[in-house]
Amino acid sequence: MVTDTLAVAFSPDAKFLYYLLRHGPPNTNAELWRTEIDTGNSEEVVPGVAMRSFNLSVDGKEVVYASPGTDGKPWIWISALDRSVLPRRVGDVVGLLPMFGPDGTIYFQVTEGKSNYLEKMRADGSALSKAMPYPISEVSGISPARRWIIADIPVPPFGGGPAPSAVPTDGGEPRRLCDGICTVSWSLGDDYIFLGQEQSSRTTPGRSLAVSLGRDESLGAIPLQGIQPNTRPKDVPGSMVIARDYAFPGKDVGTFAYIKDNVHRNLYRITLP
Repeated sequence: MVTDTLAVAFSPDAKFLYYLLRHGPPNTNAELWRTEIDTGNSEEVVPGVAMRSFNLSVDGKEVVYASPGTDGKPWIWISALDRSVLPRRVGDVVGLLPMFGPDGTIYFQVTEGKSNYLEKMRADGSALSKAMPYPISEVSGISPARRWIIADIPVPPFGGGPAPSAVPTDGGEPRRLCDGICTVSWSLGDDYIFLGQEQSSRTTPGRSLAVSLGRDESLGAIPLQGIQPNTRPKDVPGSMVIARDYAFPGKDVGTFAYIKDNVHRNLYRITLP
């Protein structure tokens, strides 16, 4: 079974689909695999290494991930995707959901008391600092150009209730993306952001609104109050509906991956006395 958070991504050239494959129960660690789109051939990427999330570098040559050590702590590692060098641990840093940021930085989530925070550091583990002073609920992604980090903010500085938000990596103010709960993902080449509006169920695959942002990843097309649950394409110029609630876009807006859960049950015949 594939996990769900920061667990599926196309390579920057869209030739491979990377994903976490889990053979145990939910919330257990998984292994990183990739499938070549044209051939369907699959292989394990970092053999024997368990992880719960991953993020590919902009050039598609490295992957950063958190993997539990013998002490059970989630240490942050970087591996070369072509296996040309051995995986290396990033200093003595413990954290979750690590991601490559701009200019060689790495962003990741830490817990302090009852709150989570977003921190950043250099790729050697130095220059460790908070990326923002306010707490977050959870990180869920980063834009392809590394301009925005996607995070749920329980008490956003722009006011209002909890909000899925885009946090600028240059230190500016965050932007509300949705009014309420929604999933967020970015396309690789067509400069679209996918905002989940309707959850999937047994009768529907769900729905997302794909909003065109332009090549500079500007959020000008998204209202300051965020996309409302009932927003339709006619309300946001250049947008379109995607018939999935949690899609992982590729190079163009019409190509995306999604998670499909299958339930397997065994039937038994019992002889009654």
